[in-house]
Amino acid sequence: MSGPKWEDLNMDCLVNVLTRVGIESLLLGAPFVCQSWYKASLHHSCWQIINFQKIERGPLSWYFSDGITTEFIKSIINRSRGNANVVWLPDDCTEEALRYIADECPALKGLSLSGNLCYSYFPVIPKLISKWKNLEQLRLGSLSNMEKVFEEINCHCKNFYWLCASGANIERDTASAIVTFLPNIKYLYMRNANIDRESLEMILQGCKELVLLDARDCVGYECDDQLLKLASHISNFQHEGSILYEDEWEDHISADSFDDVWTKMGGFEHGLFGESAYKSGDRVTTIGCSLCVPVMSIINRSHGNANVVRLPDDCTEEALRYIADECPALKALSLSGNLCYSYFPVIPELISKWKNLEALRLGSLSNMEKVFEEINCHCKNFYWLCASGADIERDTASAIVTFLPNIKYLYMRNANIDRESLEMILQGCKELVLLDARDCVGYECDDQLLKLASHISNFQHEGSILYEDEWEDHISADSFDGILSE
Repeated sequence: MSGPKWEDLNMDCLVNVLTRVGIESLLLGAPFVCQSWYKASLHHSCWQIINFQKIERGPLSWYFSDGITTEFIKSIINRSRGNANVVWLPDDCTEEALRYIADECPALKGLSLSGNLCYSYFPVIPKLISKWKNLEQLRLGSLSNMEKVFEEINCHCKNFYWLCASGANIERDTASAIVTFLPNIKYLYMRNANIDRESLEMILQGCKELVLLDARDCVGYECDDQLLKLASHISNFQHEGSILYEDEWEDHISADSFDDVWTKMGGFEHGLFGESAYKSGDRVTTIGCSLCVPVMSIINRSHGNANVVRLPDDCTEEALRYIADECPALKALSLSGNLCYSYFPVIPELISKWKNLEALRLGSLSNMEKVFEEINCHCKNFYWLCASGADIERDTASAIVTFLPNIKYLYMRNANIDRESLEMILQGCKELVLLDARDCVGYECDDQLLKLASHISNFQHEGSILYEDEWEDHISADSFDGILSE
């Protein structure tokens, strides 16, 4: 006697099952079982959670090697029939698709925007917030106008309580905006952010409803008893790994590069040169510029001999161009995320003036490929790159291999990079001595990757994951009535 057939399963039960399987199974598996499963897979309840980022990095990635198209995004959004609750947008989402989602997803409660989207459409994003009255959770890449976004959330999203700005530059204006416009926020993720002590204290003192504050692995503060006391009202305050200054560059340069140019000069820790001042012989050759000191006046003191410059977050384009003209001996340059967002068209054209450039730290830059091309043309001794927290897409990985094939030190910690892009770098950059790909999102290390990286004496991959899951875990447990529970 034959058993029950799959196609005879009650439609409501079948839809309930398919709401739990994820977008890949809805596209690649369920529709091909039988007609009733195909019909159930089109039910709007199955499309309340839409994660385009899993498509980018999952089994379907080969099909979208040139990017997820606007037409595909629209077709998936249409399946929800206006009921989509949570959407993860792909890195290459167009403005047209973003506006379409704003119009067609009035029930949206959770939205994840990648770094690239934030760079590309930062003037547009605040204008769209008003269409999402039910928005409760938002994940942002580092956005140069976060304050405006928070103001719009305050006006239109009365149930908002969850924000992720991991890897962002949380300056004092941004911290003030969080306190002013999001005073009742409960969950705040700022892991790997650049945030100074004053900004963190502002948030701790102003956001009294916080249940969780993730400020791990940040640059700009060190935790102490005073901060712990200010955070005593937060049941889960995470601060491990945060440091006052990033030091892997200094340690490396001191040891291997500029003949101990980073040997610290006593007495100037908090003096005229701000964060740090160093000397080689009897002249200042590396400068860490303070926010309160005019950049150009400090540069003039080097008399054209500055070797290493870290620029402040609020450096102007005029000061950036001045440094290009007055620092021909520059060997190492550190540009913050905010600078990269503000002046990304300018940076490539300045590279040609730094013929001696050997080391560069970038915030996530939307035109990295052009920067690498200019380095290849003009900087023949270049060997060290830091792009921590960046979006390393396949075009970017290809540019690294094409224009920086002899690079020796590559820091990509906390980056978004898929397996194919990482494999491209491993196979193409044969001179690598160190590759830091820890805590990345987009790949999981296995024996095949370790084999490809066997020529690298120091390959760091710990903590990297295929997908970011703290949002899903949180939503599943606490947010949308178990909509993500499996």
